[in-house]
Amino acid sequence: MMYTKNRPKDNLSRMFNMTNKNNKNDRIKTDIVVKARDLFKRFGLNKTTMEDIAQTMSKGKSTLYYYFTGKEEVFYAVAQKEIADTFGSIMKEVEKQESAQERLRAFFLKRFDVLEEKLNTYPAMVREQKKNIEIFHKIHLEFSSLERNLIKEILLYGIKSGEFKHIDKKDCDSLAIAASTILSGIDIYTFVEGNVPPIGDQLNILFSITMRGIK
Repeated sequence: MMYTKNRPKDNLSRMFNMTNKNNKNDRIKTDIVVKARDLFKRFGLNKTTMEDIAQTMSKGKSTLYYYFTGKEEVFYAVAQKEIADTFGSIMKEVEKQESAQERLRAFFLKRFDVLEEKLNTYPAMVREQKKNIEIFHKIHLEFSSLERNLIKEILLYGIKSGEFKHIDKKDCDSLAIAASTILSGIDIYTFVEGNVPPIGDQLNILFSITMRGIK
């Protein structure tokens, strides 16, 4: 009876210890990502080593390899954090707007503001992106997927509110893909040239044409 009575306490103790261990692991991984991001900003992916990251944390390389297989995986974790932050700022701007039209405009404008900001933040990464095309392509696919979903949600919002009368729900996927593809083309130009093209007037024209097609 005593054994049975004590079992729940033992289970709870194990669960508590596991939770503490998971929290500690999460904190260490977060710290690695934060420290690595600073190095990637300054030196890029090619010139940053696992030893560099370990030294900024005052830890051995073995600690890093416990959580990540190599610097490419660390960089991908940094990129995921940047994507989350980017979409957080874009969503914040979009949600300020009442109408679907203004939400779409806010999305386009904020997206290019953020793109320019990232170019200025990671100049070394821009210079070497051709040498790491596979990982950059993977990051871009993830970003584009989130982007298409956001555009689709704005279009559906406009249909529901009655603003976008010339499109159906079944058209939203295709329209979102088309818009994202155009934006990806601008991204390619941007990373090849190393700067965001002066597209203020062109963006307004494109936006006006898009609105005439869907309203």
